[in-house]
Amino acid sequence: QRDATGRTALELAVEAEKRDTALALLLIATAKFTKPLPSPLPVPLLQRLQGWLGQAGAEKENAMGVLLQQYQGHLARGP
Repeated sequence: QRDATGRTALELAVEAEKRDTALALLLIATAKFTKPLPSPLPVPLLQRLQGWLGQAGAEKENAMGVLLQQYQGHLARGP
């Protein structure tokens, strides 16, 4: 679901720098990092999530894989 401006709850949490909420939403949105995010995130938000995941626990590798898929999508679409 998206708000009136088209942003997801995950995007809003990252923008508001709510680390724990954003990481929980990432976990939910990706079914515990087993599937890609349903919609692309802007690169600045991906970078912030990546920084937070660098401090995260054991599932960090799977979560980083989800973010890598997002970066690949941005690269495939081009500038």
